[in-house]
Amino acid sequence: MRKYFSSFRSLPYKYKIPVIIYIVWGLSICLDFFLGVSSFLTTIYIYSIAALALLAISRKLNMSANFKLLMFSVLLALFGAEFVLRFIVKYPVTYSEKRGEGYYSIYKSPSRDYIQFKLLSNRKNFHTLEFDSGEVRNYECSDYHFPDENCNALGLRGRLPAKNKKVVLFLGDSFTEGVGAPADSCIPFLVNKHITAADSNAAVLNGGVAGNDMFFDWKMLQKLSPRYPIKQVVFISNTTDIGDVLVRGGNERFCPNGNLSYNAAPWWEPIYSVSFVFRLIMHNALKLNYLLLTPEQEQIQKQDAANKMALLLKNEILPWAKSRNIPVLVVLIPMYPDIGTTNGDYSRLYNALKSVPGLQLLDCMPAIETQANVHDLYWPMDGHFKPVGYNIISQYIINSGLL
Repeated sequence: MRKYFSSFRSLPYKYKIPVIIYIVWGLSICLDFFLGVSSFLTTIYIYSIAALALLAISRKLNMSANFKLLMFSVLLALFGAEFVLRFIVKYPVTYSEKRGEGYYSIYKSPSRDYIQFKLLSNRKNFHTLEFDSGEVRNYECSDYHFPDENCNALGLRGRLPAKNKKVVLFLGDSFTEGVGAPADSCIPFLVNKHITAADSNAAVLNGGVAGNDMFFDWKMLQKLSPRYPIKQVVFISNTTDIGDVLVRGGNERFCPNGNLSYNAAPWWEPIYSVSFVFRLIMHNALKLNYLLLTPEQEQIQKQDAANKMALLLKNEILPWAKSRNIPVLVVLIPMYPDIGTTNGDYSRLYNALKSVPGLQLLDCMPAIETQANVHDLYWPMDGHFKPVGYNIISQYIINSGLL
């Protein structure tokens, strides 16, 4: 270490600045990498480290010029393949990369939440109602751009009901929050018009949080129920909940010290995060899915996740609601890949929820699959409903007579 420091001190001043910038950049890359965040800049940095290491080794071992040329040619070819797969072929990309946000590890969200929100902005955990009130929420991606919105006093989207109102509480993920649409086109807002017209003493509260699943929703319900007289609870669920529960686990994710602990990622996931060449091999040669599971593992673990959600409803949510005389409705909505499938995740989740005794379950597949141009209801890259899709689901819920 002293040798390298002495070498740095002996550098001319004009070279010290670039070296310092490169080191600082590396430290920033390492922090993001630790948090499960990466981008093409991460890939560039790793390949630059590999090039420098190869140069140092070639000098130390006194490699021949031809061998050095071969090694650097291989490295350059790999980097070129990374570029082509990422920017031209655009395969295989994750959901966050489709949205232009870089790679986010689904297994390391607790670490990322803690560093980015608890330490940097005093925001503890965005899944379980511990927001900063007034936080500015951004609703844009490559598909759409809507004006930024300020969160309400609870850190949620939309206006809060008056304290004396009986609340119909909508819980769920980004489809409940209304990602992909302005605030006046999301499901809770549209349903609220019907609720208030029927009962002036009632109102809807949008408790949707992007990234939530039913276990986080259950925590949200427990925190919100003392604040408002709950008239009814509506859980909006979709097939992403299966993957979320598979990765995060059920109630075991909630540690006694208040932190979150998800299931461990495969040891090679950091390589997967930065290398499209590696991803191509894992998906095509080893047949792994987006959850980094083999087909056999996928079937077993997805069914286990769906069963965990059903047991949560049966053993905790419904008894809690029954003791307080609060009706519970679960609304299952299809994503675009679910349309036309018969034995996929949608059927798996529907059958698991249907097995829960006494559960009111609304299947929204008929509302969507009967539309003339189903693909026009969803944003092509982002995958969320367009406003017209949210409107169809809202009307289907209202017409069901279950509110």
